[in-house]
Amino acid sequence: MSREQTRPPPQQNAYPHQRNRPTDAGTESTTIQTLADLRRRGLDQAITRAASQEPIARVLLLRANFPGEQIPDWKDSNLFWEESFRRIDVGVIPGNSPADGFEALLAECARQFPGNQQFRPWHPDNRATTSPQQAPTSDTQPAEGPSPQGTGIVIRDYNGRPDEFFDQALELAQAQGIQALELVLANDIQISLFLPNGNPTEASRLVAVLQTLQEGLEVRMLRPGLRDYFFQRLFGEGPDGGRFECTNVPASTLISEIATAIVDTYGGEGWSTDDQGLPRSAVADRIRDDDQNRDEERLDTEQDLDEAGVQEDDILQIGPEATAGSVNVNIREQALARARAQIQRFARKNPERDMRVFSNAMVAPTQYIITFTASGWAPPHNFEDQPEPIEEHTLSIDFPPTFPMKAPLVMWRSPIFHPNIHPQDKIVCLGDLMDGYVPGMDMTRLCQLLIDIATYRNYEIRSYLDDKARSWAMSDAGKERIKARGGKTVDDIINQIGTMSLHKLNHGFGLRRITGTMDMATNGSSE
Repeated sequence: MSREQTRPPPQQNAYPHQRNRPTDAGTESTTIQTLADLRRRGLDQAITRAASQEPIARVLLLRANFPGEQIPDWKDSNLFWEESFRRIDVGVIPGNSPADGFEALLAECARQFPGNQQFRPWHPDNRATTSPQQAPTSDTQPAEGPSPQGTGIVIRDYNGRPDEFFDQALELAQAQGIQALELVLANDIQISLFLPNGNPTEASRLVAVLQTLQEGLEVRMLRPGLRDYFFQRLFGEGPDGGRFECTNVPASTLISEIATAIVDTYGGEGWSTDDQGLPRSAVADRIRDDDQNRDEERLDTEQDLDEAGVQEDDILQIGPEATAGSVNVNIREQALARARAQIQRFARKNPERDMRVFSNAMVAPTQYIITFTASGWAPPHNFEDQPEPIEEHTLSIDFPPTFPMKAPLVMWRSPIFHPNIHPQDKIVCLGDLMDGYVPGMDMTRLCQLLIDIATYRNYEIRSYLDDKARSWAMSDAGKERIKARGGKTVDDIINQIGTMSLHKLNHGFGLRRITGTMDMATNGSSE
């Protein structure tokens, strides 16, 4: 099992229903004439990695019009695909030349894995013309992606080969008067069908009869227009910060199914329970971050991935629903240790702040006293005076008994003059950061916010705790002095609202844990 500290750069997306537009494939020709061309472009390995399960591989070949009786026996994905490529290279797929076979296969790869950048140039939306190809279907193919017409059906826990199951399903469909039915994709436990001309009433009738094909089948109808496809890779994050890699995830998968898969890995040992000892409900937040910002958005767990707008390489943060009550001791200890490591890391990476961190424990502290240097302001000596410039700050961070379900409390311990810090008890209003708080949030974000507060690079004048500091910050003299020391004026804040602060914000796929709780290194309680 590998341990990765950062996730790989995200791939670009090509979902027809999302905001991304097809990119220029570049000046290099996208025509694949021979197996040598496929290898030269690295596409042989891309296909082998993407279609590493037998059902996925078989359906890809069948949809590319590869004769079913010519599909090689499965030993492993490398041997299977090497022989399949060889047979395509000698013309097993009907067409004018072997190039038509490779084009057909790549087009199907682009349809089933629209987030894979290597396949994108062969998606029909990106091609002026497409190679002749047929899907395992009883009629002509509809447009790819979630089309405005048609209805999909998902079958779980099937037995046998997907093409054999499809043949039986097609017979039942035709008996119901449904002539057009597609086999869209399949993996080890799920088959996705699509009725290109079918309405929900027809699909509902077909669902009822499909359940009679095999014992123990789970059959459900998808929302109208969703034609299933795969996410080649998504990431999940548990409440202890552990990172999970989810592979070959059908777009029809519900957010709740991702949550359940991750919850199940804890085996009841690391998941918060209610006062009756029952596991708390899971909530999911989609996280996207880049060099400029980090976006966290609460998702509806009853939506499918496509409907929720999830994209390739997104992170889905899964945690117990925050309600009043106790927190699992394992979750709490791991979260406290992770928070400590994150605060230490921030101090090491920002030596110019001369940050010193003191904690009340060596492994899982609940309270910190932190000192650092930053250009800020202390209260004026008299009412008419201007605030005093300062460089040194001391504050405390307290983690409540309900952490990580509830956010930490921050209090300034040294003199400070700031609109969002209470002038008497020195409690800090952390604004959007804590409003959008979710379990597992990286504490380095909190540390950076506190630096920005001290230097007047982050403050809120519409919601405030210190009226005098607010009035001063809005005055001409205040604006001038704030800007002179590297802060942002009220005018700057107003112009940048929305970008100034941190934003609020047996499952049918592969799942593996790739990171655990961050390593803890300590030499004492004063760091």
